[in-house]
Amino acid sequence: MNLDFLSGLLLITVTLAIVFFVAKEIFGDRRAGDRQAQRHWAHALEWFSGSETKPVNEHLIGSAGEVISHSGDSARPMRVRLGFETWPARPGSTEDNPLPVGSAVEVIEVDGAVLVVVAGSDPAGLPNGR
Repeated sequence: MNLDFLSGLLLITVTLAIVFFVAKEIFGDRRAGDRQAQRHWAHALEWFSGSETKPVNEHLIGSAGEVISHSGDSARPMRVRLGFETWPARPGSTEDNPLPVGSAVEVIEVDGAVLVVVAGSDPAGLPNGR
């Protein structure tokens, strides 16, 4: 075999290996390590763009809901229903502690997976307590 042929074959092999590696990094490996790779790329994008990403559940701020239960846990004393979902929640001010079951609330803040709520008006326009 010719030495030029072997060096060309080696060059093609190395080029293909680099292309597959870059494609794997961009599109991610769909196994257990995928979430770590996604976090890595999100962090790299955040650093490169110079802006911070928004919290995941920030879109819930301003949503109206209803208290459906009390848990007795001081960090998450109640559960509220927003649409078809239920969320752990805590009152946003001391005068709202405790909000009775069935009362309407409004989300004012999101603390991780816990919503911070205050008494709100009923979506139908009725005052709290109906």
